[in-house]
Amino acid sequence: MLWRRVFVFIKEAEDCGCKLLMRGIHRTISKQLFFRCNAGLKFLHTNVQFGATGPVIIQRVNVLLKQILHTVKLAPQLFGEHPYNGKQVSLGLQRMLWGYFKKLVIADRIAVAVLALRGPEHTGLSFFVLTCFYAIQIYGDFTGGIDIAIGLSEAFGISLPENFIRPFFSKNIAEYWRRWHITLGEWMKEYVFYPVSVSTPMRKLSKSARKRWPKFGKRLPVYAASFATWFCTGIWHGITPNFLLWGMMNCTIIVLSEELTPLYEKFHNRFHWKQKSWYGAFEMLRMFVLMNLIRIVDLFPNVGEYFRRLGSLFSSFRVPFLDLGLTGHDYGILIFGV
Repeated sequence: MLWRRVFVFIKEAEDCGCKLLMRGIHRTISKQLFFRCNAGLKFLHTNVQFGATGPVIIQRVNVLLKQILHTVKLAPQLFGEHPYNGKQVSLGLQRMLWGYFKKLVIADRIAVAVLALRGPEHTGLSFFVLTCFYAIQIYGDFTGGIDIAIGLSEAFGISLPENFIRPFFSKNIAEYWRRWHITLGEWMKEYVFYPVSVSTPMRKLSKSARKRWPKFGKRLPVYAASFATWFCTGIWHGITPNFLLWGMMNCTIIVLSEELTPLYEKFHNRFHWKQKSWYGAFEMLRMFVLMNLIRIVDLFPNVGEYFRRLGSLFSSFRVPFLDLGLTGHDYGILIFGV
């Protein structure tokens, strides 16, 4: 487990001195790689002996190889020598400054208005403004911290993968989640989605479903695995009703979009809007609004209050911008920063 490895790192650093910390890390990773390889070979031997089907074996091998390759890719950077590179240090520090700007100037400033708008009296258009402000806050806070970490690593000659790739330029929810918190998405895909989709019970369920609904039966494992993945993702954020609802809302929209793809294609073939220059901007705006309405459930552990606010969207059109703890100067900085 991760906490055990961290404990081993700290213990070896305390016992042997900080200069031997990397040696402890190297030995621990080596043991983990040996354990994973050994476990993978035992799994293959057991399943081949009892006649397990190909997809299960291939998937387990795929997961095992990815674990090894991730470590092999990062290990040379951690244990190798890094000669001083002034340009690399400069770029890393610039990335850190950009991260601090997003965190301290944008996220922490707009958090004041988010806190004020959470009051029960803010309904209607104020609730919609809250969804937009919270999107800016969480993006600045989250990506700011990631930029600081990536920038610091880059200054020391270690290249880390990007965790966010312009998510607000996505045109649908599925694309958004391929751009937002990429590492979490990859982990859930490898350890929840793939194992569930190729599991023996799921293959049996798909086989029986195809007899009654041939097309839907083929997609059933994917949808069931998506449900399990989003359920686990919701729990990862918090074991409360609002986070479970958040996960199920994302899953429902993605699955429905997939099922309605033939209707979308018929619509676009008839009206040809997709070829218009403005339609791409419309898709991004649609995704932004829809994602904001889903994400804001994070702030409402009482799910009933969330639906009450959601139902009041068109009941009031007044937003007291100057009563949210921000001045005109603050709004100017936020507009410039965003």
